[in-house]
Amino acid sequence: MTYRYEDPTSKLVDKNVNQWLHNEKILMRLKEEKTYMPIITISRDIGAYGTIIGCNLAKKMNFELFDKQFIETIAENLNIRQEVVSMVEETIQTGINNWIENLFTLHGISTEDYYYHLLQVIVTIGNLGNTVMLGRGCNFILKPDKTLRVRIICPLEIRSQRIAERENISVEQATKDIIEDDKWKKNFIEKLFKEDINNPEAYDIIINTQFIDEQTAIDLIHKAYIEKFKIN
Repeated sequence: MTYRYEDPTSKLVDKNVNQWLHNEKILMRLKEEKTYMPIITISRDIGAYGTIIGCNLAKKMNFELFDKQFIETIAENLNIRQEVVSMVEETIQTGINNWIENLFTLHGISTEDYYYHLLQVIVTIGNLGNTVMLGRGCNFILKPDKTLRVRIICPLEIRSQRIAERENISVEQATKDIIEDDKWKKNFIEKLFKEDINNPEAYDIIINTQFIDEQTAIDLIHKAYIEKFKIN
């Protein structure tokens, strides 16, 4: 069992992406600039309940939800990626491309590289607003003044128990899988952004779900969002 190897090109994910692209609510949001709301990024340890918290938070706030599979499907599919990028005005597209190209020049990565496409998609979606984005280092990509950056954590032993119960495996196997997944995420962030995923300064709010339940976590994030962006 490994959690990062879901197939991002599955028919179900492709279908969901296409449904999102042709969602009238998205089109209306682009036409009415006044409806723009800053986005929320959630970085989470596996087994810390970050995914379900993100899903229910998006429902509570009536935001779109983008997870790893969704973002990767767009990044890997040329036609879908071009359609997403075309959803923002040309002047914004130019700014997005210039910013990403400058970033990747520093790290020596080609604009043909998959990671370039990944960032292009993340920044484009970020410019749409009204969104909860899960994973993929979004908090290191998007502007802090327009993003509430959330980190969901939990002690290893608690996460191991949760994953073992969920996947019907031994605690020992769950621990092994979690350590592998944590290492992969840490390396991904270090390679792409030269950042530490566990750096508290990279987040506005960090929640430990060992003793804080899902609903309380959602309420805390929502309150932090209101406070940061001074929303009445």
